[in-house]
Amino acid sequence: LLEQLAFEWVEVLEDRFVCHVDLSNCHDFSGYLDVFSLRRIFDNLISNVEKYGEEASPVELLISCQTGTIIIVQKNAIAEHFSDDIESHKIGLENMKKIAADYQGELSVSDEAGEFITAITLNIQEVL
Repeated sequence: LLEQLAFEWVEVLEDRFVCHVDLSNCHDFSGYLDVFSLRRIFDNLISNVEKYGEEASPVELLISCQTGTIIIVQKNAIAEHFSDDIESHKIGLENMKKIAADYQGELSVSDEAGEFITAITLNIQEVL
């Protein structure tokens, strides 16, 4: 499922951005996840890149799966034309934060040196 969502992420963004995906730390596991919530996370990540990403810089998606935990990290440069004056209600970030909380996880956002980093941690109940 995570590989499929990463593939779709690339498919949507690759016309405007150079995309790099790292799934090397994502190993097979079984667990309980709401597919719609996971899709919503990826849709919000895509939307943020499309609105605020610098097209001349690569966008990175790193997904790692550890026992009972999924970590999704997206990194992108912030477009030079983007200004803090642009109105953003941060609804997408709030949605991701709520989904992470539903999985006893968290959302962290970093905006440093022109790079925007979104990291979502989801704790899942594994199926044995």
